[in-house]
Amino acid sequence: MFLCTAIYGTSFISLVLAATISVDSSQSGNEGSKGIDGNTATFWHTRYTPTVAALPHSAIIDLGVSTAINGFAYRPRQDGNSNGNIGQYQISLSPNNITWSTVATGTFSDDASLKTVSFTSTSTRYIRIVALTEAGNRGQWSSASELSVTPTNGGTGKGSWSSIINLPLTPAAAFVMPNGKILTFSSFAKDTFGGPHGYTLTAIYNPADSTVSQLNVSNTGHDMFCPGMSFDPNGRAIITGGDDAAKTSIYDYATNTWSSGSNMKISRGSWSGGNGGKNGEIYNSASNSWTLLGGCPVLPMLTADVGGIFRQDNHAWLFGWKNGYVFQGGPSKAMNWYGTTGGGSQIGAGLRASDPDSMDGNAVIVVLPNGKVMITGGQTFAVPFSDNTAILIPELWDPATLASIVLPAHAVARTYHSFALLMLDGRVFTGGGGLCGGCSTNHPNAEIYSPSYLFNADGTTATRPVISSISASSVGVGNTISITTSSAVTSFSIVRFGSATHTVNTDQRRISLSPINTVGTTYTFSIPDDSGVALPGFWMFFASNSAGVPSVAKAFQITVS
Repeated sequence: MFLCTAIYGTSFISLVLAATISVDSSQSGNEGSKGIDGNTATFWHTRYTPTVAALPHSAIIDLGVSTAINGFAYRPRQDGNSNGNIGQYQISLSPNNITWSTVATGTFSDDASLKTVSFTSTSTRYIRIVALTEAGNRGQWSSASELSVTPTNGGTGKGSWSSIINLPLTPAAAFVMPNGKILTFSSFAKDTFGGPHGYTLTAIYNPADSTVSQLNVSNTGHDMFCPGMSFDPNGRAIITGGDDAAKTSIYDYATNTWSSGSNMKISRGSWSGGNGGKNGEIYNSASNSWTLLGGCPVLPMLTADVGGIFRQDNHAWLFGWKNGYVFQGGPSKAMNWYGTTGGGSQIGAGLRASDPDSMDGNAVIVVLPNGKVMITGGQTFAVPFSDNTAILIPELWDPATLASIVLPAHAVARTYHSFALLMLDGRVFTGGGGLCGGCSTNHPNAEIYSPSYLFNADGTTATRPVISSISASSVGVGNTISITTSSAVTSFSIVRFGSATHTVNTDQRRISLSPINTVGTTYTFSIPDDSGVALPGFWMFFASNSAGVPSVAKAFQITVS
């Protein structure tokens, strides 16, 4: 029997009524039971007198019955003394207190704040935390004010988080490729930037087998930190500027190869390439050529930052639209329409409105197959290379109700240089933050969020419809395409593959589709006839059943007929 409490928007199982807790060591007056008594004024502490019990230390919690959990919570002592704060840790689960499986490892920061760790939902009876180090290297002891676990709540409308995925670099940018793999990269180094250096460290995560491959991309002579990013119509990642500010690099997922594109006419990079004068130009991926657009001045999109032009010229929020126009929605208050035909054009689109629930600085937005929008990461006060005021609790905005709900907290702060992307299976991959040398805010890892539509009401995994076939791997705008599903489905959407850096995802968009013909479980659709709406490139095709459970998406290409 357990009590369920809410802490900072996340539900935790209170262990006051847990069967037992056993610890490897305790000081008289600071027994292990003080770590699960629900009283933050008490705490468990390992023995420090008359002799000191040496690290590592462990605590094993017996829930009494097998329980589905997907996270662990650790609150350090709250008496103003930091002795025993757990640093490096290992969390394992067991059904029988004999056979253990490690589900999370990491290092807690040396402060009194609540620490949460997420992992894949598992039914277990026993949870073990092993303290490998003391966070401040003050001694061989460990302590805890409260230990708890998070129940699997995927079926309550909240979803759940995976365990931490370790990466060989601190990713500052990412693409989800048409084969479903996640391409990430940092700079010339795995944990810092400052160039140019002529090469970039990359890592690709494969969701199919959870493997990570690494590559130092040197053949393009391009340090790609802080670039512009877009997909071309053939699903190739186009990466422009950055520390080698004039360069263009191209990644072809089909051949897993990198190549150079033509240099830009104007060098561009947030930390390089000179200040000011970054007027528009356009890239033709078919001819591999850049063309200056004199009618697309940068001045109307500059912010009013008191730091001057270095701070005023940012990653623009650019979105392709009809008739060759591009909508610039921020980050300046002034919005603009830029035309890309002829020599280019610009016309103001008014000022962005404010809202009491405006997004936090450095937050990233991901549209889901059902049209709801996930807002993850960021800070209440945005400061580069800092996790102060980090927001660990994402929100989910519903366009039907214009209201948001809070979601379960992720385990790692995702602030400056973090990203989030929709995956082919309808989950959300988020990672990174930092890239500041030896700083404590480097996060060379990622997490995967499973939305509530992947769960039944009781928290078990929902049975998903399957798109068993798609009539074509590519379709022209205005033409038709059909899918066949394993069971009846009721709603359909296509979502373009995304890229993200510095909060910006210029590729992302979603289109809801209705069938123009249905025969059994074969559905036929008409793709919008405007290439400014249905942007050429690769898209994810989702089909959802009456319970709102989506299929794993089928990738397909939209072309210009």
